[in-house]
Amino acid sequence: MRRRKFISLLAGMVVVSWPRGVKAQGAARRPMVAVLVPGSQESSQEYVNVFLQVLREQGRIDGQTIDIKYRYADGDASRHPALAQELVRLNPDVIVAGSTTPALACKQATATIPIVSAVLTDAIDLGLITSIARPGGNVTGIMGLEGMPGKQLQLLLEMVPDLTRIGLIVTVNEKASGMFRQNAEAAAAAMGVTLVPVEVRTPEDIEGAFQALTQARVKAVHVLGSQLVLSARREFTARALAARLPTVFSTLEPVEAGGLMAYGTHFGERWRRVAYLVEQILKGTKPADLPVEILTKHELVINFSTARALGISIPPSIITRADRVIE
Repeated sequence: MRRRKFISLLAGMVVVSWPRGVKAQGAARRPMVAVLVPGSQESSQEYVNVFLQVLREQGRIDGQTIDIKYRYADGDASRHPALAQELVRLNPDVIVAGSTTPALACKQATATIPIVSAVLTDAIDLGLITSIARPGGNVTGIMGLEGMPGKQLQLLLEMVPDLTRIGLIVTVNEKASGMFRQNAEAAAAAMGVTLVPVEVRTPEDIEGAFQALTQARVKAVHVLGSQLVLSARREFTARALAARLPTVFSTLEPVEAGGLMAYGTHFGERWRRVAYLVEQILKGTKPADLPVEILTKHELVINFSTARALGISIPPSIITRADRVIE
């Protein structure tokens, strides 16, 4: 009798437990996207929001149909390798890297997980891809036109005539800085201008950089493409204004924060395109077969308020070519 009761009880437990077990086995894991952002959460939120919006338009909603995990380097490129390792351990379906340096860190951490980078500068020489049309490995992303430092320097000379000594901000621990610096120095030599390089690595170096520029008696500053400066753009532009130094940038956000002028791309557009590439990978396309996209549209943006504060009269030739003017 006891044996019958025990068997009946056991059968009942199996019946009650079975649906729960079936549900656990049948529950599909949501796709995971890991994001390594070079800047801080606050400074990067604008273009991360663009990324999220485009994903939502594709039906990818964080916490509902997809899981997104973030790591922020806070403008310090030395943190990228450790953060990349953290993200790889999560075993995501795809990793988004905010620029070339974190993309390299991610590629060093994994040869199999797809990586999409918002910035791919000098990507072939750095070993990130084998070609633009067919990247060939686990990395693809967005590339801009090369040679922009020369154009930016030319605009600065047009904005502030008779410049002979110009400061050059070089973020030395960002991989693209070497190529940008070579381009800028070649352009300066052709224009008969002396560049005074000042190297930075972390946001804490910004104050000392402007002290060095002041001591060197430069009259303007050319800021090479820099995730550090992009992350700390408010502090950077405030110090440039306090030192009464006109600035030219390769991204538009520092001008919105008070810099004088920029000729380049808006980072939000890069992250918009990244979201589309991520969607294609989640649908099954391999990054090796996903051509690198090249942004060909560059904008000239000028901050009138900063020009007035510096006592600069903007030449009509620049005003007529400006895509946007910030009052």
